Amino acid sequence: MKLYPLICVASLFAFNAALAGEYQFNTPVKQTVYEGTLGNKKIVLQTLDATQNGKTFRAASYFYASQRLEIPLTKKDNGFEEYSSNCYIDEKCKLVAKLSLTNVGNGLKGNWVAASGDKSYEVSLKPVATATFTQHYEISDNDGILSDTMDGASDLAKNMFKRKMALGETTYSKEQFMNGYGYKTATDKLSGIHYIILTSAPKGQNLGPINKTLTDIRLSMVGYGLECKAMPAGDSPAYGTFGDWDSYTSEPVNINDRILVTEESGSTFCGGAHPNNSYLHAIFDMKTGNLIYHYDLFKLYYEQDYNKLQTIAFKKIFKKITSDKKYLIREASDDADFDKECIYGGQENTDDLNDNTDYSWMPFSAYPAKDGVVFALENVPHVAGGCMGDYYKISYKEALPLMTPLAKQLFAKELAGK
Repeated sequence: MKLYPLICVASLFAFNAALAGEYQFNTPVKQTVYEGTLGNKKIVLQTLDATQNGKTFRAASYFYASQRLEIPLTKKDNGFEEYSSNCYIDEKCKLVAKLSLTNVGNGLKGNWVAASGDKSYEVSLKPVATATFTQHYEISDNDGILSDTMDGASDLAKNMFKRKMALGETTYSKEQFMNGYGYKTATDKLSGIHYIILTSAPKGQNLGPINKTLTDIRLSMVGYGLECKAMPAGDSPAYGTFGDWDSYTSEPVNINDRILVTEESGSTFCGGAHPNNSYLHAIFDMKTGNLIYHYDLFKLYYEQDYNKLQTIAFKKIFKKITSDKKYLIREASDDADFDKECIYGGQENTDDLNDNTDYSWMPFSAYPAKDGVVFALENVPHVAGGCMGDYYKISYKEALPLMTPLAKQLFAKELAGK
């Protein structure tokens, strides 16, 4: 199951070309996306073609526009076969239909014929997009290229098949305002999965780049939810649901002309040992829409022998804020010992915080709130989920020793008291 959408949005991460030579294969896979009809129903279909070790491979899948659930197709002779479920998992899957397609002009035409023989529908498709992905693994059969393991396949800006599947009818909440900026919650009508989008800005600030990023995140979340929904009953305890992605929440906590900070939380599940519980703050550059990581702004830790250790500056500030209750913004848990373990990484008290203390257990992150810098525990291991939350807040001036040059630039107004 994919994890938190922000860190999985492919458009925010570029493949490191320097690593390409380390792979055994760098096989190009050509994708062609078609739109058209199967009978009187609108569908979107993709074909994937590749050649590796002198062998040619072809795969395909499609979805009905009204349902938006991906249906894999297995290549058979000159056509494709559709089965009742994921046949590589379920050996009892049954043949549903045979799909024959022929190139006609620049499109495809053919027929969908039910295995029972009692239903037959014409198929008519026209190409709407093409892309090329890279498969680094050996392709053993046609279905081996019907996979998100290909570089670029998860990038919704490039993969129009995935984007069209995720982008359905959208509804919008009533507009709300923060610091003069308007925002709404955009919700996918089919799944109920939602995320914020900015609607207005003071002085006509360009919201295009930031809204593109916010939309890509929402579509990724919808895509994950649709994957859960499409899984067969025997393969996922979350069968028939959107994996609780529809209950995942996002709210802005700080907006200005330089940054947008969102607070997000949820518990998603599409199979596995336990749900993916998350609580975090995402920081975006308002001009470019790019994601800014907290360590790009605040020097809290350094790595030594695979451990995350507090920097000297953060060690001093951490001891101060844990000794003075005026900085505490988290309400104490009923389990005081557990709270102590959350805060001190297992140490009994602040006197035990020395240069050799190992904080790799649950390192804090920091995010810029409107009136100060907040230290929080975010996305900690599942067994310590109760530790997640905001703990301390200090002023921007007090946080200055922790700031990177980028942070000093972004927070110049706050540091100047404006």
